[in-house]
Amino acid sequence: MSMREVLETITGRRPQLALSSTNLMLRIPEATDFAEFVRVRRANAERLRPVEPTWARDALSRSGFRRRLRHAQDLHQRQQGLALFIFLKDTNKLIGGITLSWLDEGRPGTAMVGYWLDGAHEGQGLMKEGLLEVCRHAHGSCKIRRIEAACLPENARSVKLLEACGFEREGLARQYLNINGAHRDHLLFARLQADPPISE
Repeated sequence: MSMREVLETITGRRPQLALSSTNLMLRIPEATDFAEFVRVRRANAERLRPVEPTWARDALSRSGFRRRLRHAQDLHQRQQGLALFIFLKDTNKLIGGITLSWLDEGRPGTAMVGYWLDGAHEGQGLMKEGLLEVCRHAHGSCKIRRIEAACLPENARSVKLLEACGFEREGLARQYLNINGAHRDHLLFARLQADPPISE
């Protein structure tokens, strides 16, 4: 039995998860991330609100952040997904997030991925690096067979990102997700465990 398994047996809790790539560190949010989270989300509100589900009234409050922490911990402990913040390795600066949620009810081995990035770091290949790392972990350690993603048809950056990470476009879902108060059409993508690996 590994040390990780021993700790899990003794405490009844899974050890915290951290993934590492060339330029990034991805980990479960912590209480000490609150101020930096509020700063980066507030700075990007104008560009994120039009492409995300409607923000809760307290999205940038301490209570809203505590709810986010509980959700991230719950996903991890129940082995139902991953909610990770993305940090630059060199500066430990928070620049985004990736959430992967298992869709187990009637669809074993399937997950849905969502992500966001600080606009100051767009066009640098960082979200591709982070998403590829999460996909490798999901397909490998978590045995996820199929990862799905959806994005607005006009979100050209997201379309380009998913295609660069080996996601195949599978169609258009009408009124698929509620985005900023309205059900919007989305392009659907998926990446399979059996698909060839993609380099950074």
